[in-house]
Amino acid sequence: MSIFSYHREQGFTELDEHPITIKEAEHLAHRWINTWNQGDIAAFMQLHDEDVELISSLALRMFLESHGKITDKKLLRAYWELVQDRMPELQFAVDKVCLFENKIVLYYSTPQQSHKAIAILTINSENHLIRKVEVSYV
Repeated sequence: MSIFSYHREQGFTELDEHPITIKEAEHLAHRWINTWNQGDIAAFMQLHDEDVELISSLALRMFLESHGKITDKKLLRAYWELVQDRMPELQFAVDKVCLFENKIVLYYSTPQQSHKAIAILTINSENHLIRKVEVSYV
């Protein structure tokens, strides 16, 4: 059984009324990385929906009580500010961007390739803002 027939069998309707295109996905992925690299937390946060959720092992290490999951936009801003404060030299480059339905799969790394990560950015189909970020470090 294909994923599409399973999708229909479960009674799901069309995936999105306002799907994101690969060009929009690439643009958003680059903006996400570039605003981070510029240290512009306000601009970075504007890319995220009000009910954004972050899942990250780095969040777990920095905020044990989070269990690796941050669900409040104000806490997420504080988390990003803390990361930038503790690691001001942390810069990234986009390696590859893929799109599946409303999920952008972003492969990125430090310029020296010493650290690599994959972020799955789930997009709100109504406003095309990021509503969930799942980061894995490889």
